[in-house]
Parts: sequence; C-alpha cells; structure tokens
Amino acid sequence: MAPKTAFNLRFLGGFLLLCALVGGGLAGGFRLLRQEIRTTLHAEVDQQVAEVGRTLWTMRSLYLERVQSSMRVLRQLAAAEGPAAAGDPVVVEARTVRDLRFGNLRGAAGNTLVDRTVDLVGGTATLFTRDGDDFVRISTNVRRADGNRAIGTVLDPAGPAMAALRRGDAYYGVADILGRAYLTGYEPVRDAAGAVIGVLYVGYPIEAISQVGRLLEEAQLLGQSVIALLDRRGEPLFPVPTTKVRLVESARAGAAGAAATWVEGDWSWRKELFPEWGFTLLVGVDLAQIDRASWDQVLPVFGFMSPMILAALGLGLFFARRLSQALTTAERLREEARKLALVASRTHNGVLITGSTGRIEWINDAFTRLTGYPETEALGRHPDEFLMGPDTSPATLAEKKRARQERRGFQLEILNYHKSGRPVWILADGQPILDEQGEVRNYIVVQTDITHRKQAEAELRAAQEAAEQANRTKSAFLANMSHELRTPMNAIIGYSEMLMEEAEDTGQDAFLPDLRKIHGAGKHLLGLINDVLDLSKIEAGKMTLYVEAFGVAEMIAETAATVQPLVAKNGNTLAVEVDPAVGRMRADVTKVRQTLFNLLSNAAKFTHQGRITLGVAPATHEGRTCVAFRVTDTGIGMTPEQVGKLFGAFVQADASTTRKYGGTGLGLAISRKFCQLMGGDILVTSQPGQGTVFTALVPVEVTDPAPAPTPAAEPPPPAPVAAAGDASAPLVLVVDDEPTVVDIISRSLVREGCRVRSAGNGRDALALARELKPRLITLDVMMPSMDGWSVLTALKADPATRDIPVVMISIVDDRQLGFALGAADYLTKPIDRGQLAAILARHVSRGEEPRALVIDDLPDNRAVLRHALEREGWQVAEATDGRTGLEAFGRQRPALILLDLMMPGMDGFEFLRELRACEDGRGVPVVVVTAKELTAAERETLRACVENIVQRDSMTTEKLLGEIRAHLGKAPAPRA
Repeated sequence: MAPKTAFNLRFLGGFLLLCALVGGGLAGGFRLLRQEIRTTLHAEVDQQVAEVGRTLWTMRSLYLERVQSSMRVLRQLAAAEGPAAAGDPVVVEARTVRDLRFGNLRGAAGNTLVDRTVDLVGGTATLFTRDGDDFVRISTNVRRADGNRAIGTVLDPAGPAMAALRRGDAYYGVADILGRAYLTGYEPVRDAAGAVIGVLYVGYPIEAISQVGRLLEEAQLLGQSVIALLDRRGEPLFPVPTTKVRLVESARAGAAGAAATWVEGDWSWRKELFPEWGFTLLVGVDLAQIDRASWDQVLPVFGFMSPMILAALGLGLFFARRLSQALTTAERLREEARKLALVASRTHNGVLITGSTGRIEWINDAFTRLTGYPETEALGRHPDEFLMGPDTSPATLAEKKRARQERRGFQLEILNYHKSGRPVWILADGQPILDEQGEVRNYIVVQTDITHRKQAEAELRAAQEAAEQANRTKSAFLANMSHELRTPMNAIIGYSEMLMEEAEDTGQDAFLPDLRKIHGAGKHLLGLINDVLDLSKIEAGKMTLYVEAFGVAEMIAETAATVQPLVAKNGNTLAVEVDPAVGRMRADVTKVRQTLFNLLSNAAKFTHQGRITLGVAPATHEGRTCVAFRVTDTGIGMTPEQVGKLFGAFVQADASTTRKYGGTGLGLAISRKFCQLMGGDILVTSQPGQGTVFTALVPVEVTDPAPAPTPAAEPPPPAPVAAAGDASAPLVLVVDDEPTVVDIISRSLVREGCRVRSAGNGRDALALARELKPRLITLDVMMPSMDGWSVLTALKADPATRDIPVVMISIVDDRQLGFALGAADYLTKPIDRGQLAAILARHVSRGEEPRALVIDDLPDNRAVLRHALEREGWQVAEATDGRTGLEAFGRQRPALILLDLMMPGMDGFEFLRELRACEDGRGVPVVVVTAKELTAAERETLRACVENIVQRDSMTTEKLLGEIRAHLGKAPAPRA
C-alpha cells in the first residue's frame, strides 16, 4: 500500500476514533448533567419539604398554645358565672336535650359565652351538652355551609376527641368539624358530683395558617416539581397551580397506599407524613422535563466544539511528543512514590490514605498492628464503619466530618476498637491533598497510639474524684456528728454549773474562779463545735434556707444594738447608715443577721480606738438586684496575700494575727458560704494600716425552697363582742388575717358565752394580749409580716403572756420551729436553767404535786437534769430508754416528762408514739431535751404528738370549740 494511502487510512481511523470520543463525551456529558440537575432539584425539594415540616411543627406548637390559652379564657368566663349543672330539658333543632347551666346563665338561651370568648381570642368556641353517649352543640359560633350557627349538631362519635371525652379526659389536637380541619381543644364539664354533663370547645381552622401556603407557592422549582399538602381525606389544603391539579389528583391514589415512593408516567412521587395532624406532604418531580433541559444545555456546547475537532487533529502530533515527555516524568514520580510508600510502611505509626469520599485506598503495616485489620479487610471501607464503637464520641466524629467538609486538616483523639474488641485510643493527624482546583483528592491520616496516656489520665481523674468524695464524706460525717460532739459538752457545762451552785451554797468561794473558767471554756468550745458543724453542713449540702420577708432597717437596728457592747470593748464607735431606698427583702434573716454579727465582731476585734461603719444600700450582683451590707473599719488592715487566703476554713490573716487576736478562722468562711447559699457573695478590700471594707451582697428576693406564703389579706373587721352585761364571760383573742375565718370563729364563741376580740396581724395580737390578758388565744400560723410561730415565741417569752393557753390553727407544716417538736415545749442542750424553770412553772397547775420523769441514756445528762429539778422542789424519777420510761410512767404518773431523742433500744420518737397511744398519756406535757439536728421527717414525726394544733383543712366549728372548752376548763388564770 502506498504511503499516502496508508497515511489517509491512519488519518481516517484517527478521525473516526475522534468522532467516537466526541460522541461518547456527548453521551457522558448528558448523563452527568442530567444527574447534576436531578441532584440539585432533589436537594432544593428536600429543603422545601424540610422547611414545610419545620413550619408545621412550629405552627402546631403556637396554635396548640393558642388553643390552650383560649380554653383558659372560656373556662374562666364560665366559672365566673357560677358552678356547672345540668339544666331543664330544651329543644335544639328539633332535638330535646338537657340544658347546660353555669350559675344562672343558660347555655341554650344564647351565645353569650362563646361570643365573648371569640371576641377576646378569636377562632371558634362551642358549648356541648351531654345526651346519653352523644354531645350536642347548644351554643356555638361555628357556621354551617348556609351561614347559620351549627347548633343541634352532634360531636363526631368516631373522632379522636369523643374517645377521650368518654373517658372523662381532655383532648387537644386536630379534628374534622363540618368537613373542615381544625386545631381543637375539648375539656369535659363536670357537675358538683363529678359527672361529665357537657364539653367546652375552642378551635382554629388549619387552612388559616397562611405561612404554610406561602411556602408551598414558593416550592414550584423550574416548573419541574410540585408540592401539595393533603388533609385526612386526601384533599389539598392549599391551592395547587392549575397546570398541576390533574397531576395531584392522579397521584392521590398512590399517596393513599403504603409505599413511600412511586413512579407514575413521567413523574417520580414521594410522600412525607405529618401524623400529629394526619396530613400528607406530596412531592413530585418531572423526569421527562429534566431530560429535555439536559439536552438543551449539552447540545449547544458540543455543537460549538465540533469546529475544533480538525484543530485537535493538527495538534495531535504535538501532543504525541509531549506525551512521551509526560511518560518519562510519570515514571520518575512513580519511583518517588514507591520510596515514600516504603518509608510509610516502615514507620511505627499507622498510616492510611483515603479518597475524596473517605474510603481507604492504602494502609501500612503499622495500621494492621494497631487495629488488627489486614489490607484485604480495610481497603474500600470507611474507617468509621469498622474502627468506631459504642463509646466513641459522636462529637469527635462530627468534628472530623466538619474538617473534611471544610477541606482542612484535623488532629483529634479518637477511641477506636481493635478487631478483637479491645479499645485503642488514637491521636489521628489528618491532612488533605488538594488538586489544582482546590478540591480534596486524598486525605493522609497518621495514627499514634495514646492508650497508655489516656489510661494514666483516667487513673488521675479517678484519684481526684476519690479525694473529692473523701472530702464530701468527711463533711457529711461531721454534719451528722452533732449529737456525739455536743453530748460531752453538755455534761461539762452542766456539771460546772452544778459545782458553781454547790460552791456558792457551801461558801467555798475559792473554787468559783476556776469553775467559771471551766464553764466559759466549755461554752467557747461548744461555739467552736457549732461553727465547725455549720461549715460541714454547708459543704455536705445539708444547710437549709428558711426564707421570710422582713424589714431591713428594723433588722439592722436590732443587730447594731446587740453588737454595740462588743464594739465599745476596744474603745470603738459604731455608725449605721441605711439608704432610705432599702425597704423590705425576702431572705434567711437568721443567716443574714449571723453574717453581720461575724463581720462587725471581726471589725471590732481588729480595730482599737477607731470607727466602724455599717452601711446598707441597693446594689447589683451578677444581674440580680441585691442589698449591699458594707462594714468599714479603721483597723490594722491586710496585705493582698492575706486577703487572698482570708475565706479559707480555719484560716486567719497569718499565724501572728491568730496569736495576738485569737479566733478560729471559721466566721468569715461560714458567712461567705451563707451569702453564696442565698445567691450572693462577700467581697473585701483592704490596705495595711488603713482598715478593711467587707461587703456582703444578698439578693432582695432569695429563692424560697418552700411554697410561697399566702398573700396578705385586708385587715379584718372588728369581731363581735358579748353583751356588756356579760362582762364576767371568758375573753378570747382571735388572731387571723382572713376576715372570713375571724367572723366564723367569733360568732361561734359568742354563742358559747365568750367575749371576743380579734387581731389581723402578729404585732396587734401581741399588744392586745399584753393589754387584755385573755383566757385563751386562737392563733393562725400563716400570716403576713409576722407568722404565728413568731407570735407564739414572743408570747411565751413575755412574763405577762406566757401562761395564756394558745390554740394554733395551721394549714401548713411548720418550718425551723423548735417549739412544736412533739410536745408542750422544746429545749436544746446545754440547758438554760431559767428557761427550764419557766417551763416547769408553765406546765404544772397550782396545787399539783411537782413530779417529773427524766428519760435519757447518759447518766451525766440525767444527773444534770435531776439536780436542776430538785433545786426547784421537784421529785424526780429516771429511766435509761423509752421502754423503761413507759414502765416508770405506768408505775407513777408524772406531771412532766423530760425526754432525750437519741437513745438505744426505744428512742424518743418511738416513746412519744407509745405514750400518745395510751389514754392517760395524752395529756402529760413532754419537754424534748436534745442536741440532735432534726430532719424534716423527724420534725413531722414529732409534730404528730403536738398539743394545741388544729389543721385548718379538717377543722370544724365543733372541733375548734371543743378544743377551746378544754383549755378554758383547765388553764389557770393568767398572772396580772
């Protein structure tokens, strides 16, 4: 064959090959473009579907809240008319039913309630009356198709609301009403006997949610898709473009089936369910139009490229030469890659190379050693598919995924799992390899085994947690040791008092100074124990807040008067400055007062011949409105180093300060923890030689762990008083802030022949009690400003009123109350002798033989109590526990029992239950003498045995009068 012919044949072959390449490129380009258009379209459709779903959820939440608010309005309007009851039979649209009444308002007489509700909140409202198993509309603003109100129609017996109402439950959700979908609320109406006699209804039509409709209008993308929202019956809730109505109608049959996706003609369909409303979101994509759009874009491109084919042939020879050069370069690069692979395969760290999709393309031998997976089991797989386990952090995997999406490197600690199941901690260092366009071609990940380091960190954390738990256990132990710590101190203080009395009686005055030193040291040590226990209770989480409202100025005045002698001891003066803007606050007044005592006494200790100022003003701390109590002194001051360790427990400024000024270093630590417990803090500034400023910040409204007190009522009107001619009748003082209660009690007492005066608050009650000296006082516990327990405490502390019998009337359990812990009175160890003498005089009537029973397991405690009682002229019997105490009580009935709570065998709690179960043991006064910190449950147990308590929720007039008669009959006349 001639050379020219051979060249022509080679050229023709090349031309045909080029045409084949162009045709293949055309077909491939079409497929790629079509796939890209479909992917983009599906992504946009998915975004619209997700937006519609989020909007439906948001609308559901908003409209459900709106329905619930509307129901509250309708319910309150109905309740304002009066109680619900079934009325007389009425005829509603040719149907005879029982009317539904609210007080004097007839449901069938008009549409007053529903129209007022709709005027206030919009939507629809209805009153249903019960007719057998049906509920019939007797008043509604729901309209039929003819425009008239739909009274006489029956609630759908097959609907979801009916099932709940027949059970007596409320229903909130979607329901069909006269062919329209509403978001509704139904609540049963009950009569006085609790029977369901009707239903309250409110609702809003769902098609009024215009925001969903706007989203569906915007969801028609490039004319290649359609989105429709169907109701429970399969009807579109919002208009569909007219060109696509027939498409949606033909696809409804497929939407009713079980399949989630299907193809019908040239359209691909799928459905998304919204079960909360029973709706279906129908989404269709036009496949044929996508194909046409793809050809429309591909053909012009290749048509434009056709003239360039000949030019490509001319350039073939040139590129052939370049191809030879490229092959040489590729061989060189291949050799370099082989050397790099050899290095990677010999390193101790695992190395893997992943493709752009994240699947493994290459691993080294160290990877197999670390994970146990050979090359045959790792290549082509994604690391997350087989290296991760149940304890691998999802957050770490999400961070790695974000780094890949953002085409950046990452360095993460990831918990992998060996093929054997053994956990392996890996430090993964991944770096991307990008192409010329900046797209990720590969990721090279280097794995370093850090399992031993992570194990060491875990052991360190475990050791730290163990240390913290040991500290908490220590605090809990100290917080529970009050009885064991205070019992020996009780003996020391009690015996020292006994010895001082004996020394005074026998004239051995030489012993008195040493005995007073022992007694003072015991008191000091007891105070230290109390501080340690307070601090330990705070650290163990056992310190309780008792929040109450109080006037700041009054509390400051009392505190200043109390601390004045301590301030004057070192020749100091005290100035008090209270901002008039500071009025009342709600906080634990005891802890606030103790904090101020500590700050002022601390200032007085370190200041000599100087000035101490207590300033009170409003302030803000961490976004909360607070009261700032600022204590400023002109004392020795502190260095920054001393300030830094000031609030540590058992820490003072330095050792020399402790030696010179004394103290335990607990006062400031406890004060700061008190403030922090209430949501505040203590701040300090100081300069050596120039004085110190402590600022205690306490919120104006401290969070109260107990329920809010009953709102203050208006002062009650004057109570009725017996006739003037009956001046000899017993006088009773009724103390209550509720006028209704005062009126009921007063009328009953007047009928019983008593004279009555009343007081609406604690302060008036105390003044009247001192002035009138009534034979009896009835006292409410829950009162504003000064509650009943505070009034009772003041009454018993005043010699003029302490003997007046008091009947407590309460609707709540007592808090922070020592008086009503199980009997007539309550004492804490060590015993105050004067208080004990007053209690003895209060609980024994004139002429009664003073016989007492002391029950305590410790001989020292019994000896101290016996000595105190016998000096008052009492005969004393002893018992070592509750069981022997009951036996001693049975042999000789005492006039008074002094009882310890913590005893072996039968303790004080069980003794009280057994004693009050006996007929002759119910009236014997019991004084609890204990050092135990009582829990809420123990206070409740003791409270069951309290005398003179009447629960208001079960109180009747006869019961109250019986209690008053009993006290009037046995109580001695109060001292003048």
